[in-house]
Amino acid sequence: SYNSSDKNYIGFEIRDKGNPQLSWKGSSGSPSKLLFDQVNVCTGEWVHLAVTYDGQKGICYVNGEAKQTINLTGDIGTAFTLNSPTAIGGDFRTGNGYPFKGQIASAAIYADTRDVGEVCADMIKPDTDDQNLLVYYELNSSNASVIEDLSYKGEYDIANPWIDNEEPENYAYSFMVIGD
Repeated sequence: SYNSSDKNYIGFEIRDKGNPQLSWKGSSGSPSKLLFDQVNVCTGEWVHLAVTYDGQKGICYVNGEAKQTINLTGDIGTAFTLNSPTAIGGDFRTGNGYPFKGQIASAAIYADTRDVGEVCADMIKPDTDDQNLLVYYELNSSNASVIEDLSYKGEYDIANPWIDNEEPENYAYSFMVIGD
């Protein structure tokens, strides 16, 4: 079962009041989180949501505009590895009561911190040849049991949670959504 006290993880979720939250526990061993409590993405309209973190500050962008910056020093380090199972729209934590309610068109994870110009360009469609694009999934039209990784490497396909939602027996939790 999932136990955040002994595993590295990275998570992204939309809290009850529409506030985006990025949380992680990496190489430092201490859990950290960025709760963007001045941002509400529950508008009833499509939004492009991006969160960046550079080890000093986290920025939440909505439709290409920086909405909130939080200063927090820390290192995500080894919190996210591409070999960890990834859940989009939910997670495998025991007793998780916060599945995503709504629609997610796409999700992307980058190895670098995006600047505002890159965030705005990614709103249209990520450059799949970008060497910093670790994974990219288009979710809005997938009926397959596996969702293909459309990044330049194309190595990390994931099980479609709307087709097959069985909880794996052995896993490390990681979850990141940058939805359109």
